[in-house]
Amino acid sequence: MRRFGAAVVAGLSLLSVCMLGAPAGAASASCTKATFSSNQKTSTATSVLSGCTGGPATGATLVANFKVLTNITTTITWNNKAGVSGPFKVTEKAGPKTSTCKSEIVKGKSVKDALIVSSGVVTASTGKAAGLKGSKFSESLCVTQKVTTYLEPGTKIVI
Repeated sequence: MRRFGAAVVAGLSLLSVCMLGAPAGAASASCTKATFSSNQKTSTATSVLSGCTGGPATGATLVANFKVLTNITTTITWNNKAGVSGPFKVTEKAGPKTSTCKSEIVKGKSVKDALIVSSGVVTASTGKAAGLKGSKFSESLCVTQKVTTYLEPGTKIVI
């Protein structure tokens, strides 16, 4: 559980499994790449998203505020002034043990990186991103033993 909490703090950049789609009438976007950084002092995590399709731009910056882990809020600012999605609430849970996360050697033993699955619903969106209001957000993040994060191989950020 300690590593799960650390993963939330370190990774929280919330990336996706593409099994959640948009409700009728809502658009949806997906992004295939992301870089992650976390600031423990401000309780924020930032992801630079790229390879985005179906949305208002090919990239965006996602900022998650995790000051209160039971009330994580996320805002996505789309590139080229294409609008803002959020803030919206995101929940996280430990993912299934079967994942495509990598393994690493710890004290001579192979240890699989932890999987964190995040989900939410975009409750507000402006500009060219307005059509994303009501779409479902999901992500799958792998968390290493050193508490760094990466998008689960083979998955996308779904917005």
